[in-house]
Amino acid sequence: MRKACVFLHGVGGAGRIWRPQVEHFSGEYDVLAWDAPGYGGRDPIAQFSFEALAAQLDSDMGKAGLASASIIGHSFGGMVAQQLVKDFPHRVQHLVLSGTSPAFGKPEGDFQQKFVAARTKPLDQGKTMAEVAAKVAPSLVATGAPASAIELAIDCMSQVPEATYRSVISLLTTFDLRANLGEIKCPTLLIAGSEDNTAPAAMMERMAARIPGAQFSMMPGAGHLAPIEQPGQFNQIVEAFIS
Repeated sequence: MRKACVFLHGVGGAGRIWRPQVEHFSGEYDVLAWDAPGYGGRDPIAQFSFEALAAQLDSDMGKAGLASASIIGHSFGGMVAQQLVKDFPHRVQHLVLSGTSPAFGKPEGDFQQKFVAARTKPLDQGKTMAEVAAKVAPSLVATGAPASAIELAIDCMSQVPEATYRSVISLLTTFDLRANLGEIKCPTLLIAGSEDNTAPAAMMERMAARIPGAQFSMMPGAGHLAPIEQPGQFNQIVEAFIS
């Protein structure tokens, strides 16, 4: 049976943001670059919840003939991956979490309120998703990130329907699976960018320490969008782990 990889994108992404990974892994692996409901032209689900997203991913893996796979989740996708390994552990051979966290914190927290406001206030003021993307995406990468990475991030984020974006931004504030970290049984790797201010490396290292046997890897000079900022290095780290 061929090995498989499933890649899960962030809030402003889509399955196609994993283009560098799809090109790299497709030779040896069956690859699914998943579009979450509401993304990539898919219809949204009636009620966004992490449980519902994990259930949809479970269903989609089944339809794709993937009994289990190495699950690589970035940011919001890393949260979906954590929900999947909790609810459908048989689907997960290896778990790779990039630029994510085990909890977003309290909805009323200062950081959380600023995060949500920074992303929804421009829409409230009449800005388009393309205008939001042009401002937000460059702030997520490290200094000196290649223009191609920024362009891909802006292009993907511009195509996210506003309703989906608002729903998922709001959903983030509900996430908290800290209590499940110690229950993760599969081999797990956490990857952090040294310049990631959204999911700081120090936080991800503490997260790794709470997962039995987990490994932690930091990518120097990478920001929050490490998989597309430094795809060669990211792919090498992931491949060494899952192989």
